[in-house]
Amino acid sequence: MTLDLENNCSIAILDGKKIGECCYQQTNNGWNIYHTGVSSDYQGKGIAKRLVYKVLEEAERNNIKVESTCSYADKLLDK
Repeated sequence: MTLDLENNCSIAILDGKKIGECCYQQTNNGWNIYHTGVSSDYQGKGIAKRLVYKVLEEAERNNIKVESTCSYADKLLDK
């Protein structure tokens, strides 16, 4: 998992191919995660959860509040 701060996404890459991403946008209140997706061949392996957590870790490190309009990330934020 890598964090692409320039494009506001965490990205999962396997063998040079992007297999998943979690994208967020900067808002007045902090960051809003609006999309999380994983290629169908790799779903069900915990990749989406790790992508969201990568964004959350960076936000926590920088004291940035995170909200979500992505249904998947929203479930994780409620925990």
